[in-house]
Amino acid sequence: MPGFKRIGVAFALLAAGLAGAARASGGFSFWDAEFMPPDRALAAAEQFIESDLPPGLPMAEARARLRKAAMVCDQPEAPGAPVTCDCSEILHLEGGVLGEDHWTVVLVPDAAGRLGSASLDHHIIGSGPPNPQ
Repeated sequence: MPGFKRIGVAFALLAAGLAGAARASGGFSFWDAEFMPPDRALAAAEQFIESDLPPGLPMAEARARLRKAAMVCDQPEAPGAPVTCDCSEILHLEGGVLGEDHWTVVLVPDAAGRLGSASLDHHIIGSGPPNPQ
């Protein structure tokens, strides 16, 4: 069991470091959204998509910006294919009710291979509050 504790501690430190880096740079983090009221979290995520992922951005830069915001992005299956990025975390609610806070961003390239559009999806899995959308 001691090995599992070390892995858990290492993961917690990594998560805190990534979220802290996003906060230190003044940027939005999907991990930080858990601690915002649901309507404010959704508005902040939508603002991030609008301001930080403009059409025409190189796809590699769009994926890098999402990684800085605590997302994990798949590699495109083929040139010109959409890229799915996810961030999922345990939701800690008052009263000890748990759920999973899940954010997804889909990046769709344009004909030139640059970002054409980015769509946002947010939902709660499990016994958390109803979907705030």
